[in-house]
Amino acid sequence: MVPDAVCLADMSRRRRARSRPRAAGALPVETRILALAREVAAIAAAPDPPRVRRDLALAKIAAAFGEDGAIPALLPAARERARSDEALGLALAWIREQLRASLEEILEAGVRVGTIRKDPPPAVLAWVLLAGCEALVHEAPGGGAVPTADILHALARLTEA
Repeated sequence: MVPDAVCLADMSRRRRARSRPRAAGALPVETRILALAREVAAIAAAPDPPRVRRDLALAKIAAAFGEDGAIPALLPAARERARSDEALGLALAWIREQLRASLEEILEAGVRVGTIRKDPPPAVLAWVLLAGCEALVHEAPGGGAVPTADILHALARLTEA
């Protein structure tokens, strides 16, 4: 009976692979967010003080998700497509996790020198910072009722020791 089970498993894998065709190459949104993740990782690795790196990273991410960035125009269609394209969904999630991890690295450095709070943990704060920047996609031009600069300042203050 084992050979039949192997045969059925092979058939189901083949069927799944054919039902999820993926276009060759990355979508523009993947390319842009990956470039953003690389830029933020470079900021995280810089020798600047943690607060400076935090502010630079927040500004970089906010600019990418703000009204002038290309990501807001591309992201809705990519998220919709990711609902049926598992590979795209995983790629977008992985890139987002790279952004969050870079922010966490910066915050952990700040905790070590006493400039960033340790409760909630840096991982949670990094998630909040990233979510706040991503929410800028939904703001009205110019920042809506609250200017983007004020939002970034408030996000940064959330991390202060």
